Amino acid sequence: MLVLLNAKTRQVIMSPSTLHPDEQWVVTPAESFVHQARGRGLPATIVQRDRDTKSFDAALRSRRVKAKVNEYRSPNTNAYVERFIQTLGQACFNHFVVFGTEHLDVLTNSTR
Repeated sequence: MLVLLNAKTRQVIMSPSTLHPDEQWVVTPAESFVHQARGRGLPATIVQRDRDTKSFDAALRSRRVKAKVNEYRSPNTNAYVERFIQTLGQACFNHFVVFGTEHLDVLTNSTR
């Protein structure tokens, strides 16, 4: 699952989950994020991302969005999204047994 959070408004856009998040998979959520963010009237000009090797920078560039990679050993740069993931785990995953990606998608979409 890919979680994108607008730091100013705290609005969250989550991708459908997958068991195999490869380089090809991250392109679709990146394109969907830009479309959804602009549809909500949110400025989508810069995306700050972690240092994962599965980069969706090219997909963002094609939509005129700059990807900024977090600095090395800077855990506070992901603080907002890390807190959201912690809350998601406490509110959802501590109360349900997840039976696959479709079930996970249903559970996470009902918490937003």
